[in-house]
This record gives sequence, C-alpha cells and structure tokens, in this order.
Amino acid sequence: MSPSKSDTQIAGCAGMIVMLIVTYIGVPLIDSFSGFLWTVGLATIGTMVVGIWVLTRLSSAAESRRQSSLGVLVSAGVATGNSVTCIESGMTLACDIPGGRLAIVSGGAASFVKAEKLIRVSIDVDGRTIVKIDNLSAAVGGFVGGALAGRTGALLGILSGKRTRSRKAFSVSLQIVTGDDHHPMLDVLLFRDTEGAEPSETAYRSAIVAAERFRSDAQQLIRSA
Repeated sequence: MSPSKSDTQIAGCAGMIVMLIVTYIGVPLIDSFSGFLWTVGLATIGTMVVGIWVLTRLSSAAESRRQSSLGVLVSAGVATGNSVTCIESGMTLACDIPGGRLAIVSGGAASFVKAEKLIRVSIDVDGRTIVKIDNLSAAVGGFVGGALAGRTGALLGILSGKRTRSRKAFSVSLQIVTGDDHHPMLDVLLFRDTEGAEPSETAYRSAIVAAERFRSDAQQLIRSA
C-alpha cells in the first residue's frame, strides 16, 4: 500500500522536528566552517532517516490492518477482490454476492448486513453525491448498463467536467445506508488530500475505481434481494 499524503506530511513534520533539535544543539558548538557543515549535515541526515522511518511505520501499520481485515473476510468465505477499506478507521467492507450479504470487518471481527437491508449506496466527492443506487432503482444518474470500465471512465469524465473553477478533488468516500439496527450508516473514506488532487492523479483515480467497483457489487446485491 502506497503512503498517503497525510502520512507523508506526518513524516515530514517528524523530520523537521529532528532538524530543529539537532540545529538547536549544534549551533552553540559551531566555532568553524567545518563545524557548521557538520551540523547541517547531521541535521539533514537526521531529518531524512526519521522521516523515512516514520513513513515506513505508518504505511506498514495501515497495510497490516488491511491484510488482517482481508484475512477475516476470507475466513468468513467472502471474496475480497472488490473490498474497500476506510483510510481513517480501517473498517473493511465487501459485498458477498453469493451469500446475499454485505460483510463488514471492524476491530478484527466480522458482521453482516443482509442484502434486503441495503437502502442506498453512493459515491461522494468532496461531500457531494456523484452517483448512487438504491433499493427502488437499479441505477440513478445515467449509469444504467455498460461495462464496469466504461462506467468508471464515464464517471471520471463527469467528475473532471464538473470542475470549472477548480479541477482538484479533496476527498472520495462511499456512503452506505441500511435498515440494519447495528449499521444504519457506513461512511467509508477512500481518499483525502488537504491540498487537492487533479483527476489524473493515481491516488484519486484509484479511489474512484475502487468506489465504482464496490458500487457495482452493491447493485447486484440490491437486485438479488
């Protein structure tokens, strides 16, 4: 799993703190140009080492949680090909189409929502619903029929066209509404970038593709109920 920009920013901040500490300690000891170079060199190396270490730890921890969740799904007999994982909570969702249920893994435990309990699944970009399905309509918003790749490409095209002033996107999430008492609403954040991402950026496109694949599976679940 590639590191998110938020992880990169955290690693950068940790590195900067190390640089400030080393500089603060080293400046009083500078009595020559060589001493100055040594201080700058140590501060730079310290920044890089700590930044890389923090980034590696954050990325490996997130991937470990994801793999653990996927293992729980596999143990429950659920296919994980189109599963999605919330980048905030680590909650993982997958549509078990043969079993007619939505599988949810949180905190290392799996729970399930029956297909007939699914009310609505929507893809939201920057808090706005771009496309949705519900239990009254197979598809809403012009995404009826067609191959998955075609729908995803059309969705990316529409999102690009909607951005007249700013082409950047800041978040992509899935919103799932159910009639289940334990899981009435599920908010799955797939992508977030505080600086905004262009539609061509890999992380943003990957989130859109993952969201559309999940939505497609959810559509099959709703139809089968």
